[in-house]
Amino acid sequence: MHHALFISEVCREICGLLEQSSLPALARTCRALQEPALDELWKDLYSIHPFLQLLTQSWCEDANFAECNQTAAQRPTPSQWDTLRKYSERTRSLYMCIIDDPPTTSSDYLSALFNPPNSPSFFPNLRALAWYPTNHEEMLPFLRLLCGPSLTQLSAEFTNDPASVVMLASLGALCPNIADISISADNATISAELTDALSASVCQWNDLKQVSCDDLNLPALEHLSRTRGLESLTAYASDHMSSFSHPDGVRGTYFSRLQRLHLYAVQLSNATSCFKGMHLALEQFRLDVFDADEILSTSSFLQNFFATLAGHCSQYTLTELDFCIIHSELPSSATVNTLRDINPLLSFRNLRAVRFEGLTTLSLDDSDITELASMWPCIEELSLSTYVNHPVASLPTFHSLIHLIQTCPRLRALSLVVDTTGVSESLCHALRDGVHSDILHELCLGNSPINSPTVVAHVLQTLYPSLKLVDLSVWNKEPLSRLPTRAPCERRWGTVNIKLQTLRAATQQESIVCHSVTSTDGDQSPIH
Repeated sequence: MHHALFISEVCREICGLLEQSSLPALARTCRALQEPALDELWKDLYSIHPFLQLLTQSWCEDANFAECNQTAAQRPTPSQWDTLRKYSERTRSLYMCIIDDPPTTSSDYLSALFNPPNSPSFFPNLRALAWYPTNHEEMLPFLRLLCGPSLTQLSAEFTNDPASVVMLASLGALCPNIADISISADNATISAELTDALSASVCQWNDLKQVSCDDLNLPALEHLSRTRGLESLTAYASDHMSSFSHPDGVRGTYFSRLQRLHLYAVQLSNATSCFKGMHLALEQFRLDVFDADEILSTSSFLQNFFATLAGHCSQYTLTELDFCIIHSELPSSATVNTLRDINPLLSFRNLRAVRFEGLTTLSLDDSDITELASMWPCIEELSLSTYVNHPVASLPTFHSLIHLIQTCPRLRALSLVVDTTGVSESLCHALRDGVHSDILHELCLGNSPINSPTVVAHVLQTLYPSLKLVDLSVWNKEPLSRLPTRAPCERRWGTVNIKLQTLRAATQQESIVCHSVTSTDGDQSPIH
């Protein structure tokens, strides 16, 4: 519904643009499209306000102005219920992520709306529900009224209180056909009571395909492991998850069809222990680690984790790998991770995307990049580093970029800190040979050392003709945002981008001129 014009005004504008003879055809078309248009209009809602507006509008039409401005809500009349149902039956998804503006969403109004006569639910055909209210306690009773057997997708946030525990425990009975569930706690810490309540409901759902929960107890994990349709799991690497394992030496068939696994872990060792006894055939894996102390203190934790992942995940199915340190820190001068620490990942030959974020201790040189490229020839997205401690860590050079172009022809996004300070004779020879990639459109070079922005811009424009700009957004994130040398380094890379734009504009102008000359020559007739 248009926010500036009434429907009648919109119709008048449309009719005013048509010939009179076309109006009957327009009327027939509008009548034919009325129901499909209403279905589409009310199918996906991002608030319950449209129904509340219908309700208050009906009250205002049936009452005087003073009554209309009263905050107390009246129960709709039968005719008003018919009008509301005309639209609510069309709703398939409801995303209640922002609930505000009392008294419009006061309990009086919602009570009137969510108690339809002779009907178990105001939204009988609701399939998907996202529930993230700001006023949890007031709105929780109405969540129960939205739940029903038609619901297959539920994403919700709960507080750690007794009412939420009761509600979570009853979800299995209220919504028996859930296939996609995502539950979190509002303060990012789920209580044991909430975990047990949620787990009780999870154990009642046999058709789950996607599950995202802060924590689950052992019975719920056992149930999920036997759910043959489960394709995606997002979970916290808790004690429950870590203890969910088979005896040593026994390979289980748990999670036989799981394709996507996303783990959150306080420490890397917590995530490592989650793989004990399991053998997975994942396509995508992501790990978010909150505490980087283990990784910054010794490289063995990183190597142990990747070795465990390689030992318990099929080397043929994994195509995407994400490793993220949430609270990234500037490493001490003695902390370095080398290719040896991530070497177990080279066994995954079919990787299409490898994304490291916040791993500030990685040290790679040209020979390391050559080995990585040879083992991942199908790579399309490669993000290895955005920060490197130059005095301690080794750095690849422009030769690594050239080798990636030659070895990984599908690479379209690259994030790598390189040493751009030297342009050797062999590099110039490679550039003269026409080595370039037309498909790489995203390039992030982090805190790569740079002396001559103009030279670097010319090299990048030659290597990547389709590249518009070097991505500098990482300078607004940790740890680069706290780097003492941020200002001068970021300024030099800003100059590179300015030069890239100039070179790109010049290239485009040359192309236009050449095309114009060619067209002119082709139009000229030969003289006999």
